[in-house]
Amino acid sequence: MILQESSKKYIGDCVYVRCAWLRGQEPLCSTSARLIDLLRAFGIHLDLYDYSLLSVIPFWRYDLIVIEQARHQKKLILLAAIKRVRTLSYAPLVVLTRQMAPEFIIDGLLAGADSISSITCCERVLSARWRALLKRWKPTAFISVTTPYRL
Repeated sequence: MILQESSKKYIGDCVYVRCAWLRGQEPLCSTSARLIDLLRAFGIHLDLYDYSLLSVIPFWRYDLIVIEQARHQKKLILLAAIKRVRTLSYAPLVVLTRQMAPEFIIDGLLAGADSISSITCCERVLSARWRALLKRWKPTAFISVTTPYRL
């Protein structure tokens, strides 16, 4: 079994966090660009991925995973992505969506998302939610490449 040192580093009283952001190939909307800038301003290392790379993304190395719903993405495809990510990682999983119907939120949470928020939500509110999720996330000092787990 190969062990990989965790990417989490402590800088003063702040924690260095790695985030994977999954999105479609469409251009960034202004809200997504502001959220990405906000995460980087908080010192979060951010890797952007396309949905087509879902099967090869090393989710075990991330402390936060964000899935952004593409403009015309069907609900079943998004739910499949949530389930796939959840089987590969226990890290907090946040879904940014353009629709906030109660049925959609319930389905997303049951599929494994920790938080489902509107992409048009206030950036400060989203960052507060994400920081709250990260406070509860306790990644291990060493993590296995093949088996994600948490203490």
